[in-house]
Amino acid sequence: MSFLVDEILRGFGRVHVTLGPGFAREVYRNALVLEFERLEQGVQAKLGVEVFYRGEPMGSTNADFVVGSRLLVVIDAARFLTADRASLLAGLVQATGWEAGLLLNFGSVAEHWLVTNTGFSAGSLGGFLTKSR
Repeated sequence: MSFLVDEILRGFGRVHVTLGPGFAREVYRNALVLEFERLEQGVQAKLGVEVFYRGEPMGSTNADFVVGSRLLVVIDAARFLTADRASLLAGLVQATGWEAGLLLNFGSVAEHWLVTNTGFSAGSLGGFLTKSR
């Protein structure tokens, strides 16, 4: 799983450096589709995922990307991430039964949060990325 997350974060970083902040989520989603095409993990964009409560289906919600059958990827374009966004992602991972969720934020700093069944980690790519001309 860590290799897969690392590859996704590399693509996320390339898109953030190239486009920068300020666009709609759809623009970033489309750019990530191009980045993710080279991953041989069965990436699907804008996929409906089933939500369960006590083992019963309650409805569905959309994920920006589903990678393989293990990872939900959600895109945001907020100025910065807040704890409530990580909580929403954690709830989504738990309610769908997926192994993990990754939140990618295309704000002024490229931030990401990884949520698994055992906890979460947050990070920023901002200190490591520079835009080349």
